Amino acid sequence: MDYIAAYYLGSLIGAALLGLIPAAIAYSKGRSFFGWWIFGTMFFMIALPAAIFACPNTAALEERQIEQGEGKKCPYCAEVIKKEAKVCKHCGRDLPSSDADQEMKNTAEFYLGEADSLPRNNRFEETKDILFRWV
Repeated sequence: MDYIAAYYLGSLIGAALLGLIPAAIAYSKGRSFFGWWIFGTMFFMIALPAAIFACPNTAALEERQIEQGEGKKCPYCAEVIKKEAKVCKHCGRDLPSSDADQEMKNTAEFYLGEADSLPRNNRFEETKDILFRWV
């Protein structure tokens, strides 16, 4: 009886380890690692070719690149490019420099900070008083 239990336990562990192969391949193509691991554990002979021939999920791969900080979206064509790029490889336009981005953020924070410091219901009245003070 102990040999049978050890055999089944070993088979289960072996299947779980073999299931990692299609899961890793599918994950590199933007698919769910856990789902493909379960699929690979249960049906390895079917899951391996399915993972190899699966089409890449480009939206998930782009999202993963942005989350990991490896890429950014072009502000003009919205394609993912390298983080250090100065010219978009898809549309060919010059990208704003990081200094210009920081300056725009500082300017926006300056103006939004002043506007947000006013009470919400008095914002219009305050703006009207400033604009029409000299009239």
